[in-house]
Amino acid sequence: MEPRGWLPLLLQLGLMWPLEALSEPQLRVFVVPHSHMDVGWLHTVQENMQAYVTNVYNSVVEALTLEKKRRFIVVEQEYFRLWWDGVASDTQKGQVRQLVAEGRLEFVLGGQVMHDEAVTHFDDQILQLTEGHGFLYETFGVRPQFSWQVDPFGASSTTPTLFALAGFNAHVISRIDYNLKEAMQDTRELQFVWRGSRSLSAQQEIFTHVLDQFSYCSEGFNWDGEAIFPGTSPDDMYLQMQIPVTEDNIQIFTSLLVKNALARATWFRTPHVLWPWLNWTEHLLCSQRRELVSPVEGFSVHHGERGTVVQMKSCYPCTGWALYPEGLGFASVPWLQGCDRQFFNASLQFTNMDIIMEYVNSKASELSLSMKYATLSDYFRAVHSDQVSWQVRDHRDFLPYSSDMYHAWTGFYASRSGLKGLARRASSLLYAGESMFTRYVLLAPHRFLDPAWGLQQLQQLRWAVSEVQHHDAITGTHVPRVGDMFVEHLSTGMQGVHKLMASIIQDRSPDHSGPEPGGHFAMVYNPLAWTVTTIITLTVGFPKVSVTDESGLPVPAQVQPSKEMPSAYDLHVLTTIPGLSYRYYSIQPSRSSQEKTGEPEPFVAKTTQFGGRLRRLAGQVGGSLVPVNNDCYIVFLDLDTNLMHSVWE
Repeated sequence: MEPRGWLPLLLQLGLMWPLEALSEPQLRVFVVPHSHMDVGWLHTVQENMQAYVTNVYNSVVEALTLEKKRRFIVVEQEYFRLWWDGVASDTQKGQVRQLVAEGRLEFVLGGQVMHDEAVTHFDDQILQLTEGHGFLYETFGVRPQFSWQVDPFGASSTTPTLFALAGFNAHVISRIDYNLKEAMQDTRELQFVWRGSRSLSAQQEIFTHVLDQFSYCSEGFNWDGEAIFPGTSPDDMYLQMQIPVTEDNIQIFTSLLVKNALARATWFRTPHVLWPWLNWTEHLLCSQRRELVSPVEGFSVHHGERGTVVQMKSCYPCTGWALYPEGLGFASVPWLQGCDRQFFNASLQFTNMDIIMEYVNSKASELSLSMKYATLSDYFRAVHSDQVSWQVRDHRDFLPYSSDMYHAWTGFYASRSGLKGLARRASSLLYAGESMFTRYVLLAPHRFLDPAWGLQQLQQLRWAVSEVQHHDAITGTHVPRVGDMFVEHLSTGMQGVHKLMASIIQDRSPDHSGPEPGGHFAMVYNPLAWTVTTIITLTVGFPKVSVTDESGLPVPAQVQPSKEMPSAYDLHVLTTIPGLSYRYYSIQPSRSSQEKTGEPEPFVAKTTQFGGRLRRLAGQVGGSLVPVNNDCYIVFLDLDTNLMHSVWE
């Protein structure tokens, strides 16, 4: 058959082909509703629960139950668990289970908090992640499949390795150097496969998505206003509330959304746009009515000697002028709110967005895009279906983070050092307490200690240590009174674990008896997995002591006057402890000469305080050195200056 003979057949096939397939929009916008809820930043956890968090979960569950097409992702488990255990009714719990089973409510990240990646310890990252994941698995039988690390100040290469080991299928980040993000947008490299570990390499790689310059926000789509905290006026709620969607203004909202989606699409390699729906509202102040007006309502800008003047167009009933300092373009106008604490009135949010999405989809062919509510599972499933070959990134990280030319986020590496130190000590105490309690429960009878009470003490500290890993907690970027909350939670948790460990010691003592008058019991724990030989220091009130172990055998020790307390003594005890074990020591004042009993007597050391000396001008440097050595090092002290001269191996 000649080539032209195929034309009638092709025409027939064309007429038989569904028109929808020919006009199917190329761009698919996945609207992912979420609420970014910091576990302590400007307000305490309890203040946030009262102001908006409770309403977020109450209203979201109701809104999703009413309409099948709606979706929502839940991130921080500390807030969800507080709502689940203390607020949610049996009916709401049943609705949540149904929504999770249907995939319409999705848990992402799943840790207690969205942890910082620069100043947290790897063990504590795992702790807060397993604390949240354990709750989700025990309650719903699910494990999160995707991360949502969109607000920490920089991205470490340790995190993708951790998440790959945790079974995540994709990793979402946002805050990276602004120049680098711009370059990655231009070259469409915001999505890649990250091999964060040098040693594991491809064995633990993870697909990574960097949110574009709009981050986890989408401008101009906030209808539930601003959360009201204690001490603020209820009228403030309406300052950030967008005007409702109507037939008269729907084209304005549609234009804003479509332009935003098309801009995002140019930065990615697939025709799928991840559109996080959490509003970043840019409002202009109406000086006459003291109200904020959204930019979608229209405005005019005039530049003068005193600054930039913004005047509302006649469509909005305001004749006042708003004056802002010179140098602030519209994108930098004050009153930037949003991104956080949204969806506490989910019914309003979804009702307005439903109208916009229905309008957009009705004009999908004309606009060349379609929209749908989605979870991260929906989005990454679509991206994966395109079977694109992705660039592989090695173990390089995205630290430090700079948000613009003059803002490098590095000060938090060392600020609030007191809280950082307390968090680390609390973490060490927690691991010691957990190991000691586990060994006690497994190997010893429970004579006086209630295991349920012991677990409660450990859980309280686990919660506090997990909480302080939040990216606005251990970093110190919170307000002072929120810092007081973190310290209180850590201190209370540590006090409980100290009581637990003391109870274990007391429960193990012979016949549940205390030490002799003036004596002490000491429990030394080795949290490492291998045997450690070290010296522990205790303060006692007597120089003549008897130190024995659990078997009653004498232990090598040394006594010397205390540097801190003139009337006391420092007792140095040499101990060898197997891994993940503890040793029990009895310290009693000697009643008789230890020479008669044959017990080794602790060596009583003498100390001399040397003051600094000025070096003689003609003196030879290092002319009078005294060596002090052990099996590893030789330390040379200079007698001319009373200072250390050098250390040799």
